[in-house]
Amino acid sequence: MSYTRLLYHLIFRPQNSIPAITVEYENDLYRYIWGIVKEKGGILYRIGGMPNHIHLLLQLPPTVTLSAFMHDMKIATHKYLCAQKEKFPLFTGWGKSYCALTCSAMEKDKVGSVEI
Repeated sequence: MSYTRLLYHLIFRPQNSIPAITVEYENDLYRYIWGIVKEKGGILYRIGGMPNHIHLLLQLPPTVTLSAFMHDMKIATHKYLCAQKEKFPLFTGWGKSYCALTCSAMEKDKVGSVEI
């Protein structure tokens, strides 16, 4: 039986780093992202951010590639945010790139953000 524990600290931004994530409704977006992570079989440990970027600390199963996860998550959240235009009026899309860092299970508690 194989064993993996792939922990990723992911950071991504709206296009041009526009402050499109409204503080008043950011928790709605975070819950939506949590649902995507669970749907993919992952575990979300922390999520948080600022109006111009989001941080995730998550574990993905070995059957889900990081690039496929980010692709699917960006598409799903893009649709969600556009459907919620009154809550996120400045959102026009996600930036093309993202930052993905790995961390060990021992370092997991040092990565900040809101714990889920």
